Amino acid sequence: ALQTQICPQGMSTSVLPSVNIVREHGPLTSEYGWTEPDELIRLTVPGASCTLTTYGATVVDWKNPYCERALWLSSLSAHGASGPIRGGVPIAFPQFAAQGQLPLHGFAREQTWTVVSISSAESKADTHAQVTLQLEANDVTRAAWPHEFVLRYTVRLEPTSLRLSLDIENVDTSSWDFTSCLHTYLRVQNIDAVSLRGLKGVTFTDKVDGCKEKVETNDLLRVPSASCESSPKGDGVEGFVDRIYHKPQETLVMEDEAASLTWTVKQSTSWTDTTVFNPWKYGKLGARGPDFDDDGYKLMLCIEPTVAAAPLLLKPGEKFTGTQLIQVKKRSQGS
Repeated sequence: ALQTQICPQGMSTSVLPSVNIVREHGPLTSEYGWTEPDELIRLTVPGASCTLTTYGATVVDWKNPYCERALWLSSLSAHGASGPIRGGVPIAFPQFAAQGQLPLHGFAREQTWTVVSISSAESKADTHAQVTLQLEANDVTRAAWPHEFVLRYTVRLEPTSLRLSLDIENVDTSSWDFTSCLHTYLRVQNIDAVSLRGLKGVTFTDKVDGCKEKVETNDLLRVPSASCESSPKGDGVEGFVDRIYHKPQETLVMEDEAASLTWTVKQSTSWTDTTVFNPWKYGKLGARGPDFDDDGYKLMLCIEPTVAAAPLLLKPGEKFTGTQLIQVKKRSQGS
């Protein structure tokens, strides 16, 4: 039977016996030592939960039957309105990275979004908890980027998967273009024991090695060796992984041998690129990454659905939809 719960913000949420959506104010995560309250949305289904903030519409936590913490989040991250969150799944729009005149990754991750819809279900065929948030052009965004837009971001939690969907709509009277990504930080047990399969033969831009265009030759991408390959000095000391793979296949598979987990990461073909990032030992060390734990590289790998190689043009009334589906399971014997 469907029940109704009135949340602290006065918003009704659908509640099934073991499916719950709650909107509240509170410290983001006490284990990180953050004390300022953020507005949180918590989705729960049997065996899994995730948390996101209305600030930036950033998913900051995901638990599932195989991982107590499936997303990496820096203990040094900004939070609340003090700056963009480092970790989880920040949204880059209308600019990816430093590819333009806006601040790094644009402004969407530093705006407060509005909850526009919620849904939940529990059955043999479909168990989920889902929320959609929206961001519209406002005085702050227009001052930085004079265009009218509507962003809608849907987070759907199922027992062993997380589905993220970003809609970008042009509601202006003229065309504009954009770059974007979902900057997904997956948490791993030990980056030395992690491999990523599915990129062999794909052309990529190596942002660490002077933005040279290269072709991936490895069946399995491993961060330690890839960092050495990308080192500008050729000695592996300053190298790390920051690569934009162009026209990749839809599905990549990450093996975390130390945790005995297999991650399947699938993105829609509307994303033209995939970015893979890990700063290795030196990329975010000290002053290079003031919001990045010095040893954080050991515990994360970013696999980001991206529009970066060329901006996408949207005419008035047109909409872009990009999705990422992340699934996790125990590794098969002998894999």
